[in-house]
Amino acid sequence: MTGPSADVHAWVRLPPVTTAPGTSRRVLTCLLRAAGVADDPLDTALLLANELVTNAVVHARSDVVVEVASAAGQVRVSVSDQDPRPPRWGDGLADALSGRGLPIIDALSAAWGVIPRALGKTVWFDVDP
Repeated sequence: MTGPSADVHAWVRLPPVTTAPGTSRRVLTCLLRAAGVADDPLDTALLLANELVTNAVVHARSDVVVEVASAAGQVRVSVSDQDPRPPRWGDGLADALSGRGLPIIDALSAAWGVIPRALGKTVWFDVDP
């Protein structure tokens, strides 16, 4: 497939538990496949979403909302939590125990950003289908 074949807009709320990243991967896999997203962008979206959900669970310790939207050939994944602190840019060193999430998202996504909310924030990224 060359791009999404169906529009999808869905979200899931997850508790701040260690199983949340795995649950988000399973849900996103189903949603992105339903949208017709090819394997390479799907794998990229799963990796990036895993980074964001893990960060939200570890740092925000609040419920996490994972949202996926695909329309007109564009795929956007958003992860929201209740921590108002913006994500911190790490140095991205391969042997570091943390700090690689945003450099990975910056390198592999088509675009990304942070939206401050009244209660927390949303970090989003786009992947090229």
